[in-house]
Amino acid sequence: MVSLHQLEDHGVLNIRKIPSAEGKERRFRQVVERAIRLNEVTRLLVVVPSETAARHPTVVAQRLVLQDLGEAYRLQLEEVEPARIREEYLDDDSLRPSNRRLAAELIRQFPELVRLRAGRSVEQSPQIRTGKERYWSRLFLALGGALLVLRRELVSNHATT
Repeated sequence: MVSLHQLEDHGVLNIRKIPSAEGKERRFRQVVERAIRLNEVTRLLVVVPSETAARHPTVVAQRLVLQDLGEAYRLQLEEVEPARIREEYLDDDSLRPSNRRLAAELIRQFPELVRLRAGRSVEQSPQIRTGKERYWSRLFLALGGALLVLRRELVSNHATT
């Protein structure tokens, strides 16, 4: 698994700052390909965006890049829906599942992640969010997806032994 520091070193966290869509796609490909080579990646996890976001040209282009790199490097590509990730970690049905609540739960389970929490606490108003908060909440969603896939694999491997 690639660490947060490795992702920062490879520039994944700065892709969103590139101005043009074409530049973003090219940089996205470079960053992901470099991470694949340096970290001996065997599979890629894609958190499937909402139906509306999935049609955005940048998202479509990035998914095509991931599929292309998956084929080129013979990687297993897995897709997980955000609702499935939140469902795995958030069992309180009285509250709306959100990325912010997911982040709080992952921080509870893995206290070393507390330094990644951007901005407000979970209890504060969800209507007022900065770009940084949205970015980190999506990162926690991706982390939750990776943990979900790893747990599923561990259970599967344990069942076969």
